[in-house]
Amino acid sequence: GGNGGGPCYPAITDCSFVGNVVLGDGGGLVAAYSGHPKLTNCSFDSNHAGRSGGGLACVADPDHIYTSTPDVQYCSFTNNSADEEGGGIHARYSDPILSGIQVIDNSANNVGGGINFFDSPDATMVNSTVCGNSPNPIEGSYMDIGGNTVGDGCVVCEGDTNDDGVVDVTDLLAAVGSWGPCQGCDVDIDGNGVVDVTDLLLIVGNWGD
Repeated sequence: GGNGGGPCYPAITDCSFVGNVVLGDGGGLVAAYSGHPKLTNCSFDSNHAGRSGGGLACVADPDHIYTSTPDVQYCSFTNNSADEEGGGIHARYSDPILSGIQVIDNSANNVGGGINFFDSPDATMVNSTVCGNSPNPIEGSYMDIGGNTVGDGCVVCEGDTNDDGVVDVTDLLAAVGSWGPCQGCDVDIDGNGVVDVTDLLLIVGNWGD
């Protein structure tokens, strides 16, 4: 979005931002100066920013006149990197709403390997997982609404074949779709080279979070 033609409210659903590289902010996407996108079920993977926000950058002005309030729901941020701050997500003078997101295995050279909140205390996060990021999971102040899991390392959930933090019907269907010999497959949970009833039982046995 820009501040010349008024605020912008795009809706982006089921999109993948993969392998993008920029010299500035927002390797995958930048929401800046009256930009208020709604992102749902999107994935940001292996993007890089020469400044901050390897996956997503939310940028506004210091006076919060041209605000940036992205609504980010059920999106994943994995393996993104930034030369400065916010390997997964960088919020600067902005108020993103983060709900049900996964921020895993991102990195930044300075701070906020997972998320960096720079002068963005009204940013909110709920029911989200931030783990495995370097040098630290989160930098800065934000509003923790509850249900968040934040840590240096990730807890491996057996049966979660797509690493979304939940063992559910998606994992079950993935196993059924790969039934039979499948060397090295994520859905071969017991690692015996075959997707079979043992893997299904492991998924059912770990159903849920």
